[in-house]
Amino acid sequence: MSCRTAACCSARGYGNGTRALKVEHKDETWKAVEGWTSKDLKPYFNDYVSHEGYLYGFDGQILTCLDSATGKRRWKGGRYGHGQLILLTEQKLLVILSETGELALVKAAPEKYEELAKIQAINGKTWNNPVVAHGKLFMRNAEEAACYQVAPSAEAGK
Repeated sequence: MSCRTAACCSARGYGNGTRALKVEHKDETWKAVEGWTSKDLKPYFNDYVSHEGYLYGFDGQILTCLDSATGKRRWKGGRYGHGQLILLTEQKLLVILSETGELALVKAAPEKYEELAKIQAINGKTWNNPVVAHGKLFMRNAEEAACYQVAPSAEAGK
C-alpha cells in the first residue's frame, strides 16, 4: 500500500482568487481535497512563486504575499501592473518585470513588502517572464529585448 500526497495551489481564473488543493494517491485512487480558497491573490496570469511557506504573486496589479498554509494575506504593496515575477531562491529575492518594462527587486520575506531597487529596463507593454541563466537576466516584449549581467551574491562560494 503506497500513499502519496501533495499540496498545490491553483489560480481559479481572473478575479476568482486562488485555491489550495491536497492531492492524494492511495490504492490506485486519486483524490483532491480543498485546503483553502482566498480572494487575496487574484492573478491576471497564472504565475506566482512559492518560497519558504509563502506565496508571492499579483492580486490584480499589486504584489501580494500569502501564507501558503492558510491562504491569509501577509502583505500587499508595489504596483507593477499585470507584471511577471521569478524567484532567486538563494538570494531570497523576487525579480519583477512590470507591465511597463520596469525591473524591480523585492525581498521574498513575509514580514513586510520591501522593494530594494527599480529601473526602467525595457520600454513598452511587457507581459513576458524574465529569465535568469548563466549569470544573466533576460527580458523581452514585442518591441525589444535586454540582457543584464547578474552579480554573484556575497554569500556565493561560502
